[in-house]
Amino acid sequence: MDIIYSQGEEGQVFEALVNFIAEENLCDNLDLQKIVSTSPTIELLKKYARKKNYYYFTGDNFEVPYIMLTGNMDTFFQTLSSSMRYKIKRNSKKIIKFNDFIFHNTENSLELERDFTELVRLHQMRWESRNQSGAFSDKKFFCFQKSAMEKMLENGTLKLSFLSVSGRNIASQYNISYKDKLYFYQGGIDASFYRNLSPGYLMHAYCIGEAIKNGLKEYDFLVADKENTYKKHWAKDCRYMMDVNIACRRSYKLYLWVMDRVKLRGIRDKA
Repeated sequence: MDIIYSQGEEGQVFEALVNFIAEENLCDNLDLQKIVSTSPTIELLKKYARKKNYYYFTGDNFEVPYIMLTGNMDTFFQTLSSSMRYKIKRNSKKIIKFNDFIFHNTENSLELERDFTELVRLHQMRWESRNQSGAFSDKKFFCFQKSAMEKMLENGTLKLSFLSVSGRNIASQYNISYKDKLYFYQGGIDASFYRNLSPGYLMHAYCIGEAIKNGLKEYDFLVADKENTYKKHWAKDCRYMMDVNIACRRSYKLYLWVMDRVKLRGIRDKA
């Protein structure tokens, strides 16, 4: 959630932005989430907070695993741990037993109409199998993604892929290609197809191979949280993000009061 500016104009854009917020009295604090830890915005926020006698404080830190794509798929395969290589080989042998399996990508708007529905179905199946609602249960999220994916397909940044067996989609992966990088955004799995198969390994291997083939330089897993620690098994490299806040004294005191109440409520619930 960083501020957008051209290189070399960070200070000028930041000052114009915060001055506008102050003049219009839009808020008492700025809460910027998941900023890359090397962003110049962080230092600009610190300086501004000192200048205005505001509180500056940081929130959560996040790991972002990524793979630098060099060589070919064989050289990448050798960078993986022995356990990861074993899992990929084991699942590859299992899927080969199905003679009519294919990987395929969404190529045009007609296919997207069908494939978006399949992405939603597979994503919801995955999370509902864990007794969770899934992202697409939110109507606003559903509508936004459908509209955004149509635009990304037009400009070539959407990379929507599927693994199918006998015409039945059993796994999907929603990636975004931008500036020589492939970002893994979302996926879905039909866990009921064959419980001894882990198609997620095959989907990542396929998409990484396609990225290498297309000359991309990086495969970015985005944030790895407690729900998807598996991402760090694929990638040796990692960058970091953080939440950054500045607030006037009144707002900061209110924030601390709320956090104290949240913690107290959590302790009571556990008790």
